[in-house]
Amino acid sequence: YFGWADSWDEVVTADRIRNSTDYDFGREVEVIQNGTWYRAILVDSRNGERLVSYIGYNEDEWVKDERIRDTNSNWNEARYGKRVEVLSRGKWYPARILVSRNGEYYISYEGYSSSWNEWVKPDRMRELR
Repeated sequence: YFGWADSWDEVVTADRIRNSTDYDFGREVEVIQNGTWYRAILVDSRNGERLVSYIGYNEDEWVKDERIRDTNSNWNEARYGKRVEVLSRGKWYPARILVSRNGEYYISYEGYSSSWNEWVKPDRMRELR
């Protein structure tokens, strides 16, 4: 769950999942806070506000649209949550891309706590098979 500790992670049955019709979810944006623009990912929306997850910070926040602006990133190519495999200690592990920066990717290994998250170069990643 976005904004919750890993201890809240759970396996759920299909009847507890619904697909979002909001094509914006997962898109990278910038959010103004105290006069500074911060990179964030759109996570949810309700009652005219959007839940954003700040990139590089352990913070989520509900904000109004006037505090959000588009970035020039191509979010379809390496958006938050894209599944990949990462080579670590001679074995390929499933992971998700959290952030990309300067040709590297900050990834989260599936099934492992966030303490295992790390920056990896593309030569250690491949499309999930």
